[in-house]
Amino acid sequence: MTKSIATGIITFLFLSCSPALKLKKVNAGEIAENHKTAAYNFAERQLKCCKTGEYTPLNTSIAVPEFVQMLTVEEMKQACVDINTDMGELDKLTLVEILRQGSTYMYRFKAIFLKTGKEMEVRVGTDMNHKFIGLMFKDPWFDKYYKFREEPKG
Repeated sequence: MTKSIATGIITFLFLSCSPALKLKKVNAGEIAENHKTAAYNFAERQLKCCKTGEYTPLNTSIAVPEFVQMLTVEEMKQACVDINTDMGELDKLTLVEILRQGSTYMYRFKAIFLKTGKEMEVRVGTDMNHKFIGLMFKDPWFDKYYKFREEPKG
């Protein structure tokens, strides 16, 4: 897998994350369905644009200004080159868990791809107002949550 996907970052901006803040699992029932659906649709749209080539720029109605500036169409296109080459088309996307750290929610999705059948992690971050603040693709999938670059080697 190419370096940009293997290391995991497309764009990642968890504004309030701090090592001092404890990460806790959130009961899915505590989050309104429309917020879970919005996170799912955002992740799915980013992966499906790799097949269609139809990239929609973010705007501040759904994302914080810093993330809008960071996740450009060019950034999405480059990530899609890597995903298309290494993984292929998205087959299935499943919300596995929701985590919270301070004023940040992190939605962890398991993505399965047609070309390889491999599982990859997709993380979508939102603030407390449920505006998107981050997106990360991590290969491979681990059932246990690991901080970025702290996953097992091997």
